[in-house]
Order: sequence, then C-alpha cells, then structure tokens
Amino acid sequence: MSGKSQHLNDDIIITAMVDEADLSSEALAHLSDCKECFLKKEALQNDLTRFTSLAHEATPQPKRAIVLEEATKDNEPLSWLSPTFATVIIVVITLAGLSFLLPGNKPQVTEKTFTIAELTAEMEEHSLFVSGVIELEENIMPEIYTALTGNADSDQYDEFMEFVFPLGEEDINGA
Repeated sequence: MSGKSQHLNDDIIITAMVDEADLSSEALAHLSDCKECFLKKEALQNDLTRFTSLAHEATPQPKRAIVLEEATKDNEPLSWLSPTFATVIIVVITLAGLSFLLPGNKPQVTEKTFTIAELTAEMEEHSLFVSGVIELEENIMPEIYTALTGNADSDQYDEFMEFVFPLGEEDINGA
C-alpha cells in the first residue's frame, strides 16, 4: 500500500465500511487519495443497502406483534423460597438435630434383670409365639420345602437336608 499501484484489499475496504477508525493511518490516507478504492467502497456500500432493502421487501410482516414477557416471580420455579425462608428452615433443622445430642433429652433406659421364673412365666403368656419357635427348632425347613421331597418322612427329610446342606467328613464324625 505504499504506492498508488497497490490498492486496498476487500477485507480492509469492508473494515472501512464498518468503522474507519479501525483502519491504519496509511490505509485511511490511501482510501481518501485513491479514487478506485473509494469507488469500490461506495459500490460495496450501495450493494449492502440494496440487499437490505430487498430483504425488507421480501420478508413478510409478522401476523401479530412479538412481545417478550419479562420474567416475573410467578414464572420462576420455587419463587416462594426466599433466602430468608431457606435460612430459617436450615436453622430449625440444625437445632432439631442438635437437640438430640443434649444429655437431658435422651430417654432413660433402665436395665431390668429377669429371673428364670419370670422368663418362664412370660414365655407361657406368649405360648403361640413359643410354639412357633419350638416348631422351627424341630423342623427348620418351611412346609413348602418339605413338600418338595415328596414325603414328609424324617429319613427322607434328613437325606434332603444333607443334599441341601452337605456336611463335611469331620462334621459327620463329630469332630
């Protein structure tokens, strides 16, 4: 661009169309001195203006006005949850959790020792439960599994139990 023989390229001319302040002083001087570069800039500017007017002519008008709604508190999720309310909730939960750690709020558990006679008497009161425990002690397999053996005979039951829970040689010998 040092002489008149070298003209401005398209990028520099487009930059001049957008903002001439972005041009170097040398390019700005060339644009004002060179009639060819000035006419090229004017032609591009006219083409852009014509294209803009054609776009406005070819584009249909909107059927209704486009209005963007301003965000309101009703449209926001959890709008009722203000920072103050959230802070109060956190403080209440924290205090409730800490109240269980205070020594005065723990339930008092007293240990009561039972004699064998008292335990026997209580077991007799709950005979239904105790009878279920005794039945389980005698036959730990539920009825449906004993029915799988085909016969509830104790010998077959023992064989079935050995099949399900095989014993090692040391368990059989009692070692």
